Amino acid sequence: MQLHASFMSSYYPMSLDMRAIKEVDFFFQLMSSFIDLPAKPVILETAISALSCLYFGAANHDQCLLRQGTQLYNDTIRLVASRIGRWPVTDDIVYTSVIFKAIETFNCPGGTKSMGAHMDGHNSFLRRLNHPTCDPRMKHVFKLQKQGLMYAPMLFKSSGSDFDYLRQYKDDVPFDELFEIYVEITSLAAAAKSIELCRNPKFDCETLLWSCRAHRKRALGWYSRNLESIGGRPTLCSINKLKRIKVPLPPAKNLFGSFYRFCSLRQAELHVFFWKAMIIMQLLIYRAQVLVLYRARSNTQCTSTEGIPIDPRSYSECLLAGDYADEICRAIPHFLQEGMGSYGMLKITVNLPYILKSYTHLRCKEKFLWVQKICQSVASDGNDLALCHSQVWWKYWFLCEEPTTNWIRSLAFNEDYRERCHVFIEGDLVTVIKMTKDGETCAESELPNVTKVREAMNAPDTRALPEPQRIL
Repeated sequence: MQLHASFMSSYYPMSLDMRAIKEVDFFFQLMSSFIDLPAKPVILETAISALSCLYFGAANHDQCLLRQGTQLYNDTIRLVASRIGRWPVTDDIVYTSVIFKAIETFNCPGGTKSMGAHMDGHNSFLRRLNHPTCDPRMKHVFKLQKQGLMYAPMLFKSSGSDFDYLRQYKDDVPFDELFEIYVEITSLAAAAKSIELCRNPKFDCETLLWSCRAHRKRALGWYSRNLESIGGRPTLCSINKLKRIKVPLPPAKNLFGSFYRFCSLRQAELHVFFWKAMIIMQLLIYRAQVLVLYRARSNTQCTSTEGIPIDPRSYSECLLAGDYADEICRAIPHFLQEGMGSYGMLKITVNLPYILKSYTHLRCKEKFLWVQKICQSVASDGNDLALCHSQVWWKYWFLCEEPTTNWIRSLAFNEDYRERCHVFIEGDLVTVIKMTKDGETCAESELPNVTKVREAMNAPDTRALPEPQRIL
């Protein structure tokens, strides 16, 4: 109980109004209520302890706590495994699967694949739930699941109708409408993938392009219609007008213009959700445009997309995706202010792949470096997910130097985040260190002359990364 209480006070911005946090963060409400349960099931109590140990172990670089947390996590996994397949799904299994998703943000040495598996597993549990949701905790679980789709829509393998059960829980018009936009985004992304794999001949490229453009219009309509109710546009401010930044913030050198300040957590979160949705939509439209071009050239139902010389920077849709990435970057200092706790850092971390993806394909070197330095700063505070994103996008930055590789990878959203290496940045000097069975290998170079660095990033990684058991 003491460890759990310490986790709550360290993770959340306790200096802020708790009502403001409760308004936007349903995980906070769940974790607060778990400690008040008169008799916590063993499976839930073990999961809570695992979360606290792994969080403090990562934040304090305490290997003993990390080992203890991993052991508790494995114990909980085994308990869940022994009960999977039984009917009905019980509340404690659902609550535990909520904590599993949170654990993966503090301890993901193997990348985000396991996080996606937990998200899909949790979605499956909720769809199988067969009792009324009169319990306030369970209502928060359903709201948190809607929020989870908006945090990481491309990590879900589920799409479209797999989220129909969530549509009945409506009590916040702007939030619920934005959730519907994200549901349709997952359906459009799945349709694009099925076209590329030649599995959905009925849904042709022109239809996909039309649907993507219509959905972008719907998203823009949501913003103009709800702008006043979500707090209006954020206000412009210089960095010295914000509270002290908790982690080192690299100089922006007028990369993005003035930074943003928000009047509430709700205003900040909904704006970031909207900007992220627009990044995905712009890239989906670009993806559909390329598919239309590719089908027109081939004049066949399916052929390889390799070898077509296309520069993503020549497409206005990709450029607009970069503009929306800039908008999120202008909000980053607000979330890193002193008093925001690790909560503010996580709000930034979950959006990093979408920002880095845009800058990688547009070859925006200075902006890419700025975000990478943010990743390193946040990772040094124990955020393993930030380190994971940083390392994999360095790999793709070097890979996407080659034009054909660049535009092909820009079509895909689901990337494998298990590639790991250590990257150190000082100005434009990049040092990459990888572990091999013969010891460390090191390469350094100045951007954009990155031949040695690219070779180091692509070298086979023979490290045996310790990671907990995962079965979901």
